[in-house]
Amino acid sequence: MNGRIGDIIDTGVPATAGRRWVLYFIPYAWTGSPGTTFAIGIGERAADGTITDSGVQLGDTKGADRAAGFHTLQAPMEYDGMMQPAFGYYVGRPATITARFDGRTVRARTATWSADPMVTAFWFEPADGATGVMTTPSALDADGTPMPVGHGEIYEN
Repeated sequence: MNGRIGDIIDTGVPATAGRRWVLYFIPYAWTGSPGTTFAIGIGERAADGTITDSGVQLGDTKGADRAAGFHTLQAPMEYDGMMQPAFGYYVGRPATITARFDGRTVRARTATWSADPMVTAFWFEPADGATGVMTTPSALDADGTPMPVGHGEIYEN
């Protein structure tokens, strides 16, 4: 997999055959959204460091990729018999990101993107109950104040 931008983010979430899910950013261009230059993707990393792309890559189709707030989110889905975590990215520095899964609020894990400290990658661990229908993503700052929602949509595959 060539062309990644910045560091790979290890989610720690188990994937298939002893692998773990990783997130990464790649160059991306969408003709309908000229302000889009990158996408976030998910893949599986083996013990030897080899990464297998899952084919799920989320690029912004509704505006600039660095506009404040949430951008396209991927709901959890089964992949080769394992649950792929819900994930996405947020522009801003949220202290907390949550979403609801079948009515239950679950807190996301987060990592700052190494190529742009204003971009926060996030994922929801299936072991925390982040399975089922995903709704209502929200971000809060360190004082608990709601942050911009942005223009992200949730993809259910």
